[in-house]
Amino acid sequence: PRSFHSAVAFGDVAIFTGAKNALVHNIVTRTYRDIPLNMLPDWLQSPGVQFIASGDQLYAAVKKQWKTHIYRISARDASAGNFSKAVHLTSLSVPIRKIRNWDNQGIGLLAGDPDDRVYRFHTQKEVLTGMKVLDMNGVSFLDIAPYQNGIIVATGGGLRAYNYTSRTWGSYKRFYDKSSPKEVVQCNERLWMSTQHGRLMELTPVNKFESRIGGAGFDMSDSQLSDCLEKNGLLYLAGKGRVNCYDPDLRRITDRWNLPG
Repeated sequence: PRSFHSAVAFGDVAIFTGAKNALVHNIVTRTYRDIPLNMLPDWLQSPGVQFIASGDQLYAAVKKQWKTHIYRISARDASAGNFSKAVHLTSLSVPIRKIRNWDNQGIGLLAGDPDDRVYRFHTQKEVLTGMKVLDMNGVSFLDIAPYQNGIIVATGGGLRAYNYTSRTWGSYKRFYDKSSPKEVVQCNERLWMSTQHGRLMELTPVNKFESRIGGAGFDMSDSQLSDCLEKNGLLYLAGKGRVNCYDPDLRRITDRWNLPG
């Protein structure tokens, strides 16, 4: 037993591996099968190998120098000692803090890099979390909506999309308004945002927000209003040396003028 450095049990079988040989033990039939060194792949002889059984598969994480190599072999082949049939899934240039069975549907790895990324391995590698984004720490989400291949969140600094595939945050989609976002929604492949001041804004293809409903209010009070004119469907209001042009269809002021004197 002292010559073995790793072991794993699954079903009715226990496997012990070492630098010189491997041993397959069936606990039901109480039989032992010795696998000589010349039948063992190099990775199985490594003292840094760690086994995890999941479903009908056996996974191995092997530390070599600065990398961790992930292998998979069927429980049936492993029980028969056919370790040469193992498949190399991938190599990670990060240390592994934890490795766990993922509900008998593969394994999950918690990386020991500064980003604490989580990986899942089943038929292929999946990155379940992305890199840390320090400027998102403590940011309040005012609203969240499905967006393209992920979600988009509304914050006080703008909208920001998160991609499920790459597990990364995109750059901020900024809006220049004193009001805070209230709601964000994607409709017909177009992104819309309402604000606390009642504006409805659309994100254009060049990632700029255009006001569709509402906008900055009138820059004069009722008592300062001195004249008004309706022309071509537009309402012109004058007072306090200014003229505001209001479009009833767009429900916002579309132009302003300051009058001399």
